[in-house]
Amino acid sequence: FPLPLLKAKWRDYARIPARDRIEGIDVYYPRYLEIPGSLMLESSGLRMYRAFAKLVRALATEFPFDVIHAHVALPDGQAGVLLKREYRKPLVITVHGQDFQTTLNREERVRNSLVEVLREADRIITVSTKLKNLVRDQDFYSKITVINNGIDEQYIPDSIPRPLSVRQAASGGWKTGEERGEIRVLSVSNLKKTKGVDLTIQALATLVSRYPNLQLRVVGDGEERENLERLARELKVERHVTFLGKLPHAAVIEEMAKAEIFCLPSWQEGFGVVYIEAMAQG
Repeated sequence: FPLPLLKAKWRDYARIPARDRIEGIDVYYPRYLEIPGSLMLESSGLRMYRAFAKLVRALATEFPFDVIHAHVALPDGQAGVLLKREYRKPLVITVHGQDFQTTLNREERVRNSLVEVLREADRIITVSTKLKNLVRDQDFYSKITVINNGIDEQYIPDSIPRPLSVRQAASGGWKTGEERGEIRVLSVSNLKKTKGVDLTIQALATLVSRYPNLQLRVVGDGEERENLERLARELKVERHVTFLGKLPHAAVIEEMAKAEIFCLPSWQEGFGVVYIEAMAQG
């Protein structure tokens, strides 16, 4: 308080329970001090460690764990390093993107802190070869293994419809779901600049005169939504763009199944799961 009153993201954080049980496993969400704007990021893992050290000591008496696995190097991996020293257990850090695409390029003390954490890790996992290659010149490079992201089997249909060309779709050869006579293009992401949704809208504006039945459906929300809605109006394609906001995961998969084309020209991505989810839906 009062941060949850000021921003939806912080309000969502405040609603997370201190403890939950997921598929029979106890999951804890200890609170720690994080300063908005990633200020003092270089020491954020120390504050995280202080918040859960007592909890981990209690858990360790009942569950003598074998490995510490941190998803993100800062702050989680930094807290993991302190646990490693205390319990003498191996530390694995998974990098999903931000550590190598953003944090490594911040000010020197943040960069030094990140590198120190990764040097202390026993193994590092990246979710794509692209991420691994971003740190080819670092001395911890030899500890990296690539394990790509995957998707849940339940979202993979038994049979995938054979894709047709846009030309076939425009001539009525494409019938997906109800016979709606439109070519549906889908975009799914957080609405921020790096996702390139503005490029998709600009591309749509150049295509609608040739393919007037094009419809772009944008799933997701974020800081760029107003700008994207304004762009659609300025390019006079607002009738061809529908902003759906955030949707439950099952509803997103349903949108993918109904779409002919998935488009997300993201230019800063570790490994976008939405791409393989869309491919699984044909």
